This record gives sequence, C-alpha cells and structure tokens, in this order.
Amino acid sequence: VTSTVYGPVTSWRVGASLGIDLLFETSICSFNCIYCQLGDIQQKTAERKIYVPTDKVEWDLKNSAWEQADIITFSGNGEPTLALNLGEAIDL
Repeated sequence: VTSTVYGPVTSWRVGASLGIDLLFETSICSFNCIYCQLGDIQQKTAERKIYVPTDKVEWDLKNSAWEQADIITFSGNGEPTLALNLGEAIDL
C-alpha cells in the first residue's frame, strides 16, 4: 500500500466512505481489544506523534477519488487520535 487514502468503499450506514489512515505502518493502538477488526495490535503505545507527514496525507487526498465520497473517516491501521497531526488532517 502506498497511499494513506483508501476507497471510497460502500457503507450501508453512510453511503460512499473514503478512509484516511494517519498511522500507515503496522497496527498501532493504546488498547488491544479482543473484538478489534485488526486482530492482535502489533504496536501497543499511548505515544502521540506524527506517524505520517501531513503533506503526504494532503497529496494522497488530492490524488484520490474524494469527490465521489459522501463521508471521510479517519481509520485504518489503529487509533487515529494517536496522530499529532489529526487536527491538520481534519482541516484538509
């Protein structure tokens, strides 16, 4: 995978959903919930940092099919609130 942006995919709840993965590495989360769709979390941490530079996310978003999406979600390889640049990504 080379893009932090994926989709849009069809969601029965929200229509066409475009995903943005601000972690983009291995699965990263501060929890290891048994019901997690990612399975056993590979990197358990509560460290907030920039995992993906904001300019990479911006480039990926501009080069995606974002116009076809009804909604944009921050998800992917773990807990997006660990990304220090979540606010910057939301502003994009």
